[in-house]
Amino acid sequence: MKTTALCIAAAAFLGAYLVPAQERSDVERKDSRSDFMERKLKCGQKMLADLSRRDLRSVQEDADQLELICADLQWNVLQTQEYLERSATFRRTVAALSAAARDDRYDRTRLEYVDVVGQCFACHEYLRDRKK
Repeated sequence: MKTTALCIAAAAFLGAYLVPAQERSDVERKDSRSDFMERKLKCGQKMLADLSRRDLRSVQEDADQLELICADLQWNVLQTQEYLERSATFRRTVAALSAAARDDRYDRTRLEYVDVVGQCFACHEYLRDRKK
């Protein structure tokens, strides 16, 4: 009797634990992607603030940080040819932004920043359209 009750309790516990574990992994994956996107957003916001102060050294550091973020495996949310091309173009633009800041070319740095932000919007729109 005690053994049966213990087995039932263990089964109930495991059943209750295993289902939330799967849900938890989905939530953790979503949180991980949200955290990743938050890092990208904060980097872009810092870059804008640094640009407004004409602090090109900091802009270069921000762009270099964004390049590192682009190298993260979470960056590749799709494996379509279009997404890979967009991603490669984005990385080239971020590298050009970093180079313009390093070369103390304020006007060019601003233009590259605007290009980066525009590519962010375009890619997010592309991803939303693919979900529909």
